[in-house]
Amino acid sequence: MSIKRVSAADALGLQKLGYIVIDIRPPFEFERGHPAGARNVPFYFYTQAGGVRPNADFVSLMQSLFTVDAKLLLVDKFGTKSPDAAQALISAGFKDVCDLRAGYKGILDNLGRPLEGGWEACGLPGTLTNEAGYNASLAEAQKAPKKS
Repeated sequence: MSIKRVSAADALGLQKLGYIVIDIRPPFEFERGHPAGARNVPFYFYTQAGGVRPNADFVSLMQSLFTVDAKLLLVDKFGTKSPDAAQALISAGFKDVCDLRAGYKGILDNLGRPLEGGWEACGLPGTLTNEAGYNASLAEAQKAPKKS
C-alpha cells in the first residue's frame, strides 16, 4: 500500500472528515506550535550530540492508542520524516494513513525560499506559532490564579 501524501489544504479537509492529526515531532517542537487538535506521538528524538534517534516505541504506542481502522494524518516539521512514520504504521497493519507532504513549517529550497507551504505557512488553525509566543503564553499561565 502506498502512502497518501497530501497538501496543507487537503490536510485540513481530512481533519474535518475525522482524520486524527498526529504530530510526530519531539515534544519541545510540538509545544512551540502544532496543528489545532493534534496529538503528539514522537517518531524521533534529538540526541545530545545533535543527531536524531528513532522512538523505538512509536508503533506500539500508536497501537495502544488507536485501532488499525483509525484515520490518521501524520505531521512532522518539513515533511521529511512523516513518510517513514506512515510506512511503519502501514507495515504494522494500519489501513488509512496519510502524511502532510510539506509538514508543519513547509518545504524550502536551498536558499530558504518557500516551495510549498506547510500547516503553519498556510495559516491553518494551530497553536503557539513561535518560541516567543510560547514563552509569553507560558508566563501568562504561570501568573494566572490556580483553579480550586
